[in-house]
Amino acid sequence: MEVFKLSDPLYERDIVILVGENEVALGAYLKKEHGESVKIYNKENAVDNTPDPQNDGCQFNVRDDVSQTFYVWIARRDIALLHHEMQHLTFDIMDAVGMSYCDESEEAYTYFGAHLFKQAVELIFPVVAKDLV
Repeated sequence: MEVFKLSDPLYERDIVILVGENEVALGAYLKKEHGESVKIYNKENAVDNTPDPQNDGCQFNVRDDVSQTFYVWIARRDIALLHHEMQHLTFDIMDAVGMSYCDESEEAYTYFGAHLFKQAVELIFPVVAKDLV
């Protein structure tokens, strides 16, 4: 599994994108990084200690008393799937910082999402990224 870390200077969130393998390897990675009692969250709801990927990708966060890490996992290098999961990531982070989606916040969501997606493409699809403006 490939591990990519994104920079978030605006909200200062830890963001990790994982590419490859399957949900078993994903669960093992999370337990290695966060311990056997890792809790996976989908928005504010604790799911359990194993992510439940659908359609070869998922977005979730892991938190404890001192930190929160936001994750995107995709089973393969698929730019459309990455974009889909990055949209979920944007909403999850904005929710965590207390922002609600509405007409007035739409630009904040889209600029932040574009910033994250561009970083992800530059890391995961460097051949494509070299042609980006």
